[in-house]
Amino acid sequence: MSKLLLTFWLAVSAALTTLAPSLQVTPAPQRAASPVVWVQTYDREGRPAAAASGFFVQPDVVLTRLNLIASADTARAFAPGDRHGFKVLGVVGVDRELGLVLLKLEGARGVVPPLDDGEWLEKGGDVEALGSNENLQETRSPARVSSVNLPRYEITGAIPAASYGGPVLTRDGKVVGVVLGNTATRGTLLAASVERVPSLVARMTPLKTLSESQERADGAAAPTTTPPVVTATSSERPHIIIQRDPPDSMSGRAPASSRPPPPVIVRSQPAPTQGRRAPPRTASTRFPGEPETPVESAPPLAGATPDIRDKNVGKATGAETKPEPYTIVPIFYGTDRARTGAKEPGEFYGAGRGKLELGTCEVSIPSKHVPGQLESPSLWRLEFKEDPKLHVVLLSVKPLDAGEFHSQFQTRLGAAASRDVFVFVHGYNVKFVDAARRTAQLSYDLGFTGVPVLYSWPSQGSLSGYTTDENEVVWTEPHLRQFLTDLAAQGASGARIHLVAHSMGNRALTNVLRSLAAERATPLFSEVILTAPDVDAEVFGRDLAPAIQKIARRVTLYASSSDTALLASKKIHGYPRAGDSLPEIIVVPGMDSIDASGIDTDMLGHSYFAQMKVVMDDMKLLLIASKLPGERSLLEQIRGASRYWRLPGVIVTRNGGTLTPGARLLTVRNGLLLAALLLACALAVWLILRARRRAAD
Repeated sequence: MSKLLLTFWLAVSAALTTLAPSLQVTPAPQRAASPVVWVQTYDREGRPAAAASGFFVQPDVVLTRLNLIASADTARAFAPGDRHGFKVLGVVGVDRELGLVLLKLEGARGVVPPLDDGEWLEKGGDVEALGSNENLQETRSPARVSSVNLPRYEITGAIPAASYGGPVLTRDGKVVGVVLGNTATRGTLLAASVERVPSLVARMTPLKTLSESQERADGAAAPTTTPPVVTATSSERPHIIIQRDPPDSMSGRAPASSRPPPPVIVRSQPAPTQGRRAPPRTASTRFPGEPETPVESAPPLAGATPDIRDKNVGKATGAETKPEPYTIVPIFYGTDRARTGAKEPGEFYGAGRGKLELGTCEVSIPSKHVPGQLESPSLWRLEFKEDPKLHVVLLSVKPLDAGEFHSQFQTRLGAAASRDVFVFVHGYNVKFVDAARRTAQLSYDLGFTGVPVLYSWPSQGSLSGYTTDENEVVWTEPHLRQFLTDLAAQGASGARIHLVAHSMGNRALTNVLRSLAAERATPLFSEVILTAPDVDAEVFGRDLAPAIQKIARRVTLYASSSDTALLASKKIHGYPRAGDSLPEIIVVPGMDSIDASGIDTDMLGHSYFAQMKVVMDDMKLLLIASKLPGERSLLEQIRGASRYWRLPGVIVTRNGGTLTPGARLLTVRNGLLLAALLLACALAVWLILRARRRAAD
């Protein structure tokens, strides 16, 4: 009981320490001695949501990055040295193309710096990034213009992330741009020219509070005259289906939904609301991180192979249809598991070693699917058999030869709404059937519009098979390498290939990527996402992470201090794992490290990447929208000269760990459930032994 009270006290004290600063109204206008401010936003519960720099364009109006307000309910702007700050009343202007927003402050009289249209900018020119930080200190960072494509350009320099949203200055102190954020090129940042800012200020719109702006974005329906369109991009960017915003919408967030939409459905008959192939981009090349700009889409692809067969559509003709409440998600796979000889899909592949095989499988997702869950039969609900209407079920497995596999893959990719592919490599203690179900769940919950792929190595699928799995994950490396290189050269040629690995599967993937990086001068893959990697932390930071950045356009690491499975692995191996954020998360230059501590509700805290909404939402913005960390409402953390990110809503505890509000309660609940289960097992054993003694007497 004392431990319970101590845990409750720590959770309450941690929550109190993260409350937003007082939002009391300033009694009289105050003079801001610097043109730059630090803007901190807060969510509906008053927790810090995001932060960035900004600068005055009018005495009471500041300009900053649009994505700063994506998850904000309230905000406050602080001038350097002034901890009282100014209340942000709301939004008075938006430039969506450049990703800029005008925020009106209460009681401020700021210094407005002179603006310059930047037409004189040339490659190699010297500039300076001005910013503020959470300590309310003004920062100045020298930089150099590395490329110019107005109204945007790139700058290179040791610029802290706290300066994002702040102004780019010439030597004589004129503002020529706004720092938007880092690009795919290491060390290079994107900046927006201020040439359109004067006109944006001149046509400021009526004030809308941040909460009103979010409500409008969440609840507004698209005008009937502007149907959804496909955003066509270069081959290095995803083709994203978006909804046109109402003219007076102030937020860039997508409409909220209780359940993520399934992957785009492509049917054989043309229809105005179906998924479409995007034509080649004709607009000028966009920098990474630049907001999407809708363009006209091509006609529907008639006769295409369906990407998803939605059983909710029904089979009947006429006015009435009888829906079947589940959706089938088709998956391509590669595996070096041996066949068992069984005909049942769930038993088709076993835990033994085999040759590399390719094929397709189908998995059902019930209409009442809960995001993050793998619905299965439950004795508590008196369910003794899998039912596609209720459960995530592997329905079929069909092996294919290499030629047929890549041919079908190209057909499916051509019919998909985007030329994107993700390959999922599962971890320890996973059977083929569960790996296929997890891949389908990921694709469905992420709303992935490309082609999902599974690579399954011969894990034993049992808790006692850990050491055997360690041997198997090394044995599978040449097969995984062959599968990925063949996929990139044939079936997925010209597509953006993303790689997602979990737990022990990271060992095989990172070693394969390191070997490929030694042979190639250019990236082969787009996003590489390493979730809870059961890899030696020091080896990862020293040898693996720097190497795999050469073969991928971006590498993202999700780690957690709440991962009990990795804590056990640390005790077995004697060294910390890369997926454990204690004593501190691994930070490698050029790689995005994200602390996901304290958000899982299962007993091991090991599967948060596919179970928790906050992580799935972040992965969705990463995979589908190619958003940078600073554009995904993550909380930036500075550690010396390096930085990492925390998921929103996660509270830092006194011992350096993190938890969400209520996470400890969930942990206590799980502990009570575990105690009840152990008590029931003990009671059952006692009853059995008692019955045997009576029978013997």
